Amino acid sequence: SATWHDGESVTASDVAFTFELLKDKTVASPLAPSFAGVQQVKALDEKTVEFTLSEPYPAFLTALTLGILPEHVWGSVPRDQIRLAETNVKPVGSGPYEFKRIIKESNGFISRYELERYPGYYGNTTYIKEIAFQFYSDYEGAGGALEALRTKKILGLSFVPALYRDKIPTQHVDLHTLQVPQYTALFFNLEGESPVTDKNVRKGLELAINKFKILQDTLADEGTVLEGPVLPGFPGYTEAKVTGANPEEANTVLDKAWPRVNVDDYKKVLIADYIREHLTQAATSTSSTPALVTNDAATEAAAKAAVDEILPPAQLFYRKNSAQKYLTVRLITADTAEYRQAAALLAGYWQDIGVRTDITYVSARDIGRIALKNRDYDVLLYGVIVGSDPDQFPFWHSSQVSYPGLNLSGYTNTKVDELLSKIRQTTDFAALNTLYIDFQKLLRDDVPAIFLYSPHYTYALDNSVKGFAVERITQPADRFANITEWYVKNKSTF
Repeated sequence: SATWHDGESVTASDVAFTFELLKDKTVASPLAPSFAGVQQVKALDEKTVEFTLSEPYPAFLTALTLGILPEHVWGSVPRDQIRLAETNVKPVGSGPYEFKRIIKESNGFISRYELERYPGYYGNTTYIKEIAFQFYSDYEGAGGALEALRTKKILGLSFVPALYRDKIPTQHVDLHTLQVPQYTALFFNLEGESPVTDKNVRKGLELAINKFKILQDTLADEGTVLEGPVLPGFPGYTEAKVTGANPEEANTVLDKAWPRVNVDDYKKVLIADYIREHLTQAATSTSSTPALVTNDAATEAAAKAAVDEILPPAQLFYRKNSAQKYLTVRLITADTAEYRQAAALLAGYWQDIGVRTDITYVSARDIGRIALKNRDYDVLLYGVIVGSDPDQFPFWHSSQVSYPGLNLSGYTNTKVDELLSKIRQTTDFAALNTLYIDFQKLLRDDVPAIFLYSPHYTYALDNSVKGFAVERITQPADRFANITEWYVKNKSTF
């Protein structure tokens, strides 16, 4: 029977406890929406769990594939402190490997994480005794991950961006291309006073971009271009019929409510704003010596220099609506090579139709806290892992608008809500396929997001490691799905 790594038995009570935690709003788990219809979870005996649902949910069994927490370890941790608990980094699990030790640098950065074979594992005994995860702050450089792979200090690299593909030492490293249920999209913030609340703006922005070029330049074509959130292999998927950029049609759409303004006129507005802000700061200075508040030649020269620095020289015109607001979108994305490249391309496409783009890059580890929680963006360039369950409810139902819900656009449509609820009660594949197609038609018409591509996942593994046999994953950790069959081939010595 299964036991936790501290020797305690894994029981149905642990399962019930895990789902009780998951549904607790204090914990704010992103998995909670998938189990919103679960009324009760009850342990009938040590090996039997009963789930009571408020309505039929065919994909429920698929959704149950998640990690279970030991109640005797986590039960004493206050709910509001769960994210800070030490057991997050020193876990007690029940898998083939158990925690051995963690190594942190003086600044708190975790540089190494070590696991060792768990002798009490209920499944097949692993061939490899110990596994260590080494963490790097960068791919390149003397202390980077690529150098470590080249010199065999490490035997695998979790993910290889297209940018670094040709730097992999293929003489001793195999590259495995895995299918992953993930898509990258531009999510529009439909709440507040953002210019993207105007559907014509969203349509114009979509018409202006070339998705194929973005996929080619960011991922070297290692992915699939999309026109909706349903991925290949799932009900309702249809091959994208999108074409290249169409700036002419985009301009036609935007010209109706956002007339063009020439560059010089726009610069005059920005220069005036700069000078006004400069004078206001000077007038409110807390210095004991009163500031001299003047609009002199030096201030004007500084304003012109500042404006020239922020405006792209290739942009030929801008746009302004009847409320005298200029069309500027704030795009936020993770600070990775892939998203930097994509964001630069997007800004270029949009400047061709008179839209100014202000880009903010946030570290990948902080984007959830900074961007997702507060929804502080006009446009969010972000990757979503759908998982093995095709259910789109967590991402597009109106009940999931507020954090930690995953409706990143704040999208509400009663017809979409009805379809998503009906999908959860449908078991017939043909009917399910039709429902998902109808759902995507509504989404395409409303344009709450621009769906760009579904990337492939490239995993690098030294060819001395044998037994790897994974082709499709639902999340990066699934590359270890058959870890018990891995072994390292050593040369014989005499």
